[in-house]
Amino acid sequence: MRVTRDLSDPRGLLVAGGTLVANLLLQVPWPAALLAAMAVVFAFVLFRRLWPSRSPAARDEVGLAGPLSRREMEIAVLVGTLSNKEIATRLFISERTVDNHVQHIFNKLGLHTRAQIAVWAATRSSRGSNRPE
Repeated sequence: MRVTRDLSDPRGLLVAGGTLVANLLLQVPWPAALLAAMAVVFAFVLFRRLWPSRSPAARDEVGLAGPLSRREMEIAVLVGTLSNKEIATRLFISERTVDNHVQHIFNKLGLHTRAQIAVWAATRSSRGSNRPE
């Protein structure tokens, strides 16, 4: 069990501490306030286990190379110079599939334009990295 590792995130301890202080300020008896804080810590640990962080450090821990799949990275490199239809023809996939991949890239990288994807892909391919900065 990795409880200590999950609790190393200061946000969880901050929320638990805030819960404890808030309950004590509301004049809740200290055993009840302590139980409330422990429940917050438990909920935080459970949340972290069910929805792991997508930070670069967390991805490295689980061995993922980066935020994009191999196919998404292929498409990201082509987005700057080709239309979806041209990408689809080149990769032997449907235009709708290319559109889906482009939407996934937007969502995963938090970008809004094809030009932003092209810049992101160009900087990554020149460094040989698929990780966001």
